[in-house]
Amino acid sequence: MMLDLIDMVKKSGWWHKASCCIDSHYSNMSGIMLTDHLLAVAENIEAIFAQTNYGFFAELLCALEDLRLDKETVKKELLLVALLHDIGKTQHDKMLHIIHPLNQKLVIKRHSIVSVYAAMEIFGQYAG
Repeated sequence: MMLDLIDMVKKSGWWHKASCCIDSHYSNMSGIMLTDHLLAVAENIEAIFAQTNYGFFAELLCALEDLRLDKETVKKELLLVALLHDIGKTQHDKMLHIIHPLNQKLVIKRHSIVSVYAAMEIFGQYAG
């Protein structure tokens, strides 16, 4: 099921827009797109969950167990969040205000808010 959701993100118009948008952390000549950034964050999630034997990551995974959270489920959910977290940067505009989709308050059109709209649009049919 989670793979279906990840596939929905990667097949969405939002993903397509992000694949045409230079990552703002790099120069316009870099060829590094926003989707490269989103995929890199997802790869970091995979790497974190592969580190189970020592230090902070072992403690993190123990904390999940203590909270009775399934490690694989949490990893899959974080992978989905990784692919969505900056997807709204394609429509980021600090000069515009929009209504927050969850609390209905007027907010600056920041990429985090636009990303919520993107997720709602991508998964809207799935939720129904």
